[in-house]
Amino acid sequence: MLDENVNLVLNSPENQKALEYINALVNEYKVVPQSAVNWEHGGPANAVGLGKVVMAATWGGFGTLLEEMFPNDYQNIGFAKQPEGP
Repeated sequence: MLDENVNLVLNSPENQKALEYINALVNEYKVVPQSAVNWEHGGPANAVGLGKVVMAATWGGFGTLLEEMFPNDYQNIGFAKQPEGP
């Protein structure tokens, strides 16, 4: 959703479709806890580590945060690169 100059651009059909999909996942299908709206640093990692969610899309440092927060369990949590595309 960023252009080559790192400006926010939300006017493409692909971006509109992605936003509608995310909106449906959160508001229609309720795939994340309502509390996710207010999560701060560590909130998604805490939810994954406690088994409250099965997936969280987040930044690259997530793995080291999980290791610090859940040293006995972090090796049982998998990671995948987020898809790229137009």
